[in-house]
Amino acid sequence: MFDKATKLGLFSGIDVGRDEGIINISHIQFADDLLMFSKASLGEIRNIKRVLRLFEIASGLQLNLNKCRLYGLNVEDNTLKEWASVLGCSVGCFPSDYLGLPLGIKRNSAGIWDPVVKKMHDTLASWKSSNLSFSGRLTMIKSVLCSIPIYYLSLFPVPSSVVKEFNRIMANFLWGGSHLHRKIHWVDWKSACLPTSLGGLGIRNISVQNRFLLSKWIWKFSNERNSLWKKVICAKYNIDRHSMEPGDHCSASYSWLWKGIVKSFYSNDEIGTCMRNNLIYQVGDGASIKFWSDWWIGNAPLMSNFPRIYALSVNKTGRVADFGVKDSQGWNWNVVLRRQVFDWELGQWSSFLLLLNCFKSSCVGEDCLVWKNSSDGRLSSKECYKLLYPKNPQSQFWISYAWQGLTPPRIDFFLWQVFKQRLPVKSELHRRGVNSLVDLNCPLCNSHVETINHLFFSCSFAWGLWMKFAGFWDINMVLPADAEGVFFYWNHAKPTSANDKLWKIISCSILWSLWLMRNDVVFKKLKPDPVNLLFVTKYRIALWFLALNPECSVSLDDIICNPAVVDRKVGASLSGVVPEAWSPPSLGFLKLNIDGAMPKSGSMGGIGGLIRDSSGVWVASFSEQCGFGPPIVAEIAALRRGLDLFMSIPLEKRSRLIIESDCKTLISWLVDPSSCPGAFKSGITVLAEVIKSNNCIVRHIPRAINFAADGLAKAGIG
Repeated sequence: MFDKATKLGLFSGIDVGRDEGIINISHIQFADDLLMFSKASLGEIRNIKRVLRLFEIASGLQLNLNKCRLYGLNVEDNTLKEWASVLGCSVGCFPSDYLGLPLGIKRNSAGIWDPVVKKMHDTLASWKSSNLSFSGRLTMIKSVLCSIPIYYLSLFPVPSSVVKEFNRIMANFLWGGSHLHRKIHWVDWKSACLPTSLGGLGIRNISVQNRFLLSKWIWKFSNERNSLWKKVICAKYNIDRHSMEPGDHCSASYSWLWKGIVKSFYSNDEIGTCMRNNLIYQVGDGASIKFWSDWWIGNAPLMSNFPRIYALSVNKTGRVADFGVKDSQGWNWNVVLRRQVFDWELGQWSSFLLLLNCFKSSCVGEDCLVWKNSSDGRLSSKECYKLLYPKNPQSQFWISYAWQGLTPPRIDFFLWQVFKQRLPVKSELHRRGVNSLVDLNCPLCNSHVETINHLFFSCSFAWGLWMKFAGFWDINMVLPADAEGVFFYWNHAKPTSANDKLWKIISCSILWSLWLMRNDVVFKKLKPDPVNLLFVTKYRIALWFLALNPECSVSLDDIICNPAVVDRKVGASLSGVVPEAWSPPSLGFLKLNIDGAMPKSGSMGGIGGLIRDSSGVWVASFSEQCGFGPPIVAEIAALRRGLDLFMSIPLEKRSRLIIESDCKTLISWLVDPSSCPGAFKSGITVLAEVIKSNNCIVRHIPRAINFAADGLAKAGIG
C-alpha cells in the first residue's frame, strides 16, 4: 500500500545517495513497528494519514496514533507540533529509542551505554551474590550478564571506560562483592576471561566480543546482497553494490557508526588480522570477486603471489568472470597480457597457469565470503575466539583435569582455584594484607604454615587420606608437592582395572572433603577427625559416581565400604555400547553415502561417495578433489556429485534413492532451505528441488557408520 502510494506521488519518501546510485526509501517495517519517511510538507503528512485510514478500512484494524510520534529534521518546533496535531500523534525528539537502540546519536560516548549499565545493576539484586555459590555466579555472568550488552556491542564501538565498568560489575559479583562492599578478587579479571583450555573461566572479553560483532557486518556486507541496509550503505558512501567488501577507506563524511565497523575489521592489530586471514572467497559465478586483489585462490591474492604477471595484465581491476568462462567441467581461463613474457618470467607465468588450471570451485550460484574455520561457513564469535586464543602446551592439563563435569559445578570451580593456587588459606590471606591472622599454622596438623600445597598434599591428614584410597587398589605412591603434579601422577597411577570416572572423582572428593573439614576446624572450632573425614569422602565419591551412572548395579553402601568394588562389578568403563553398523536399503531402493574432507592446512579438499543396492553390493562410487573452504563446502560438493552419479545410472537400473550423510548441518538445510545462510542458499535450493523431484529420502547417520564414504573423501584429497 505504501509502495503504491509512493509510486502515485502521494508522498516521496527520502533519497539516499546521488547520481546513478540513488535509492528511495518510503518506509521500513519490522513486525508491527513502522517507520515512514517523507519530505517536510503538510500535503505529504495529510496523504500519509489518508493511507493509514485506507489501511484501517481494508484490514478492519484500528490504529492507535496516540502511540505514534512525529520527528523532524531541520523543522521548526511549532511547525512540527502543527503537523503532529493533523496526524493525531505526539512530537518526538532525537535521540530516541527504537527497537532497543538509540536513534539520532551524533557521536560515540559513554552516555549511550547508561541504559545497559543500569540494566546490569538492576539484574544483580543484593541477595543473588550472597545466596549463590561461585559456580552459580559464574553461570549467571556467562548466561545473563554477558548477554545484556550484546545488542549494543553489535553496532556501537564500546568506549574503554564502559568496558571497565562492565568488568568491575561482573568481577565484583563473581567474588561476592558489590559497589559498596569490595571483597578479595582471587584471580585477575584478564585471566578469568581466558578460555577454560588456557586456565580461565571462559567468560567473554567484552572488548574482543565487540570487535568480532562489529567486524561481522563486513561478512554480512558480502553475503546479504539484496538487503536494504547494504543498498543504503553503498548509495550513501558511493560503494559498488557488486563489491564483496566496502574497502578500508574512511572518508571524513562517513558516520561514526560506519567508521567504527570499517576500522574494526581493517585494523592491523591481532583481531583485525585474524578476521581478514580467515575469511576467504568462494567463487560462484565470479561476478563479484576481484581477480587480482581478492584472496580467492592460493595462499594470498594473485597480485601478491605473481607481481610480474599482474604488472603485465591488461585488465587489473576485473572480476573473476572477466578472465574466464565457467562450464560443467570447471573454468576455462583467458588472461590477456600486454606483451609476451620474457624467458626470466616464464617460471612465474607457468606457476600462475598451473594454479589457475588446478582450481576447482565447489560453490554454486553467486560468489560468497565464508569463514574457513567453521563447519557451515558462517562467521561466529565462538570460532573467532578459538583462533584468537589458540591452545598452548599447558592446555592439555586444563583439558584433562579441569571442568570435567564429573562433580557438581561448585566443586569444579573450587578445583580451578586449587589449580590456580588462589584459595583463602592463611598464607594467602596474610600475603594480601589480612592482618587479623595471628596463627598461620595449618589448622589440621598445627605444625607447618598453611599453604595450598601443604593443606592438600603435604599435611599428615591429607597424606593419610590419599594413602587410604591408594590402599584400596594396593598402590604405594609418593605424592608430588603441587596440584598439577598430583593430578598428573594420580591419573597415570590408575590401575588398568579401575573405572576411569571413579578414579578421577576420588581425587576431586579428597580435595573438597579436606577443604570442608579445614573450614569446620577454623570457623566452627571442631577437632580434626580422620575417621569421619574418610567416611564423608567415600560418601561423596559414591554419590557423585552413582549420579553419573544411574544404571550402575553397585549400591551406595558397597561403594562406601570399598570403592574398588566398582571394578569387579562394573569394569574399567561403563560405555559398553556396541556401535551401530551400516545397513543396506530395503528392496527396491538404492542408498547413497556421501562425505567431504577439508584439511585444516587450507589446501584442496576431497569428496567421496558410493551407491549400494539392497544386497549391499556396490553400484557406483566417486573419490575426487574439490575446492578449499569450510567443511560444509565439501559436503555440498559431495552431495551434488553423488546426485549426478545417481542420475547417470541407466533408468531401468535406477531405484528410489536414500541419501545418508554424517553432516547434520547439510541435512537440516536440505529439509528447510530457508535456514541456510545466503552464501549457500541458491545451491542448496537447487539440490533440495532435485531431491524432492526424484522422491529421495535424506537421513543423518553417525560418522562411524559412514566410514566407507569418509575413506573415499580422504582419498580424494590426494
